[in-house]
Amino acid sequence: VIADEGDIEAIKSYIGSDIKQFDIVKKDLNYLYANIILNDKGFAVLSIPYNKGWNIRINGKNSEYYCVNGGLIGIPLTNGYNEIEMTFTSIGFKQGAIISILGLIMMIIVGYFEKGVKKR
Repeated sequence: VIADEGDIEAIKSYIGSDIKQFDIVKKDLNYLYANIILNDKGFAVLSIPYNKGWNIRINGKNSEYYCVNGGLIGIPLTNGYNEIEMTFTSIGFKQGAIISILGLIMMIIVGYFEKGVKKR
C-alpha cells in the first residue's frame, strides 16, 4: 500500500493476513454497498478515486478512510463480518442548492414587482 507519510503507521496497524474479495457488491451513481468476512483485521483498497465527499460506514459506524496508491480509497476492516456502506455528496452541493433556491425566489420577487410597476 502506498500512502501519505503521516498515514503509514495508522494503515500498518490495520493490515492483517487475510486476502479476500468482497462477497456482495451493489453500486449506484453515488452509493456503494459491500460486505466481507475476514478471519483477521484487514485493509481494503478500493478502485474508487479518493475524495473528501465520501461518507463511509462500516457495520453502522462512521469510518475513516485514506488516500492510497496514488489516489484511491483505502478503508480499515475488522475481523469477522464487515458491512460497508458508502455514499457520496459533492463538497459544496448543499450550499449550492440553497443559493440556487434563494436566487430563484429572488427572481420571482423581482418579476412580481416589475409586473406591478408596468401596470401603473
